[in-house]
Amino acid sequence: MRNLIASLLLIAAGGLAAADGPTPPIIDAPKPVQAPKPALTLEDLPEAVRAALLKQADGTAVEKIRVDERGGEKVYAARWTKDSVRHEVRLAADGRLLKLKAERKGKDAVVTLERLPEAVRNTVHARLAGGQVVKIEQEEEKGKMVYSVEITRAADRLELEISAEGTILDEEVKPLDGKKDKGDKGDKGDKGDKPAGDAGPKPAGEVGPKPAN
Repeated sequence: MRNLIASLLLIAAGGLAAADGPTPPIIDAPKPVQAPKPALTLEDLPEAVRAALLKQADGTAVEKIRVDERGGEKVYAARWTKDSVRHEVRLAADGRLLKLKAERKGKDAVVTLERLPEAVRNTVHARLAGGQVVKIEQEEEKGKMVYSVEITRAADRLELEISAEGTILDEEVKPLDGKKDKGDKGDKGDKGDKPAGDAGPKPAGEVGPKPAN
């Protein structure tokens, strides 16, 4: 009986010692590496998307195609470069144009206006003032297409937002040096100038003119 009690005491003591020992570190299981999505080709696209993309690219080889989920619907995006102008397009599954962007990537590149509606083209030409279009972006907003155009002119950069009817919705002019015109501060006068009649503080010891004797 004594031997049994001694054995139980030894087992209990060993369990307590093990419990008081250092806790083994918890090693997180490595996260599975997600395989990159396979690149899409024209053959992978729905017929309506493929036809719309080929029309936009106009014979230029498409560099990259991808598909995303937006609002539970598939949206197809692609890009290509022609004459140093990068084009990016976004299309709905039915081939509807959602967004189109053309941006100059070389100094000698020219972003053409030929694909814009006539009313939009006329508005842009009226504001060119000898400048050059460097970026065009058209995007569907609330069911209507809006056109953003960036023009570089001799002394400034003009950014326009135009409706499909040719109405200017927003306009911003930025100097090419990036500095804002702070206006003329001449009304405040130069530093150190004081208003007329103010002779400023008198030197120490001067107490004004002495009264006549």
